[in-house]
Amino acid sequence: MGTPFGAKSDSMHPRERAAATIRETSHFHPLHREEIGRGMNSFESWHPYIAKHLEKRKADEDASKKTCEDLLKIERMKLEKKEEAVGEEAAREEAAKMEGDMTARTIEFTIQKRKEDV
Repeated sequence: MGTPFGAKSDSMHPRERAAATIRETSHFHPLHREEIGRGMNSFESWHPYIAKHLEKRKADEDASKKTCEDLLKIERMKLEKKEEAVGEEAAREEAAKMEGDMTARTIEFTIQKRKEDV
């Protein structure tokens, strides 16, 4: 015994159920036939309620993506500042070493000169 037109059985395969829904919708709503004719193979893509839901989900995903990108930018800026600080610190240490080396060389040179003069 078959099911009456438009009735969907729970034992139907999801694809069969979707096809039955599309057939039913296209029969009672002729405007949707154009959508199907354009190659829409998914009931979700043109069902008004689901379309709004999908648009909202897409907007939420876009907002989430933008937030993640902003957070990544902030993290990059923090890392760059840390790298600059580390670079400046390393430059200061190098300058101090060079200064120390110059001082040590000057002292050694002065000692050698005094030895030569004596």
